[in-house]
Amino acid sequence: MMVIPVSQHKLIKIRRVNRDRLTKFALICSAIACGCNTLCSSTNHWLYTSEVLKYFVFPNQTLNFDDTSTATAPVYFKNATIGPWLFCWADPITPFHCSTVYYLTDEDPSDTTTSVQQSVRRAFLFMLVGMILDGFGLMMAIICYCLKNPYASLLVSSLLHINSGIANFSCIIVYMSAVSKEVGNKIHAASEMDEPLFYMSYGFSFWCLKVSF
Repeated sequence: MMVIPVSQHKLIKIRRVNRDRLTKFALICSAIACGCNTLCSSTNHWLYTSEVLKYFVFPNQTLNFDDTSTATAPVYFKNATIGPWLFCWADPITPFHCSTVYYLTDEDPSDTTTSVQQSVRRAFLFMLVGMILDGFGLMMAIICYCLKNPYASLLVSSLLHINSGIANFSCIIVYMSAVSKEVGNKIHAASEMDEPLFYMSYGFSFWCLKVSF
């Protein structure tokens, strides 16, 4: 009986040089993702807000109806920086200060800024899960780079980073949905004569999360 020789198919063979380049590229991408995720998780510049205090009155003062109907009436704002660990804000009578975010306590919000801060807290659970998965993925990428046969560890690292991306994407969706739910139409002017009652912009910590994704 004739024996047919069997050899590995050329399409699935990877030269050692290309394999080293692949593992090195995977390690660099893993380090960048893990670094961006760590930066966004350890900093508090996620959201900058500025809320118009339409009927704000200083203590020991009275507010007349004519004061709010004139074009020269002063406009006061409550400015805030919202993050996973600190809630920093200031208003006309309170200097800028930061307070620790407590996840297990809820208070009745007195304004839209506080409502936003309380609503976005549920998104940070996904952030922590994504950071942990990225950390393990980076460890597996380092092991993959050191091994002569790296395919098994490369597969594990890839799966960890894929699940981390899913967690980060969920964090982005939940965070933006919570902000939109609380702010509503206040970011839009009611008419051409009016100004918006709420201003906001996403900080570099939030954009780092998008880069890690």
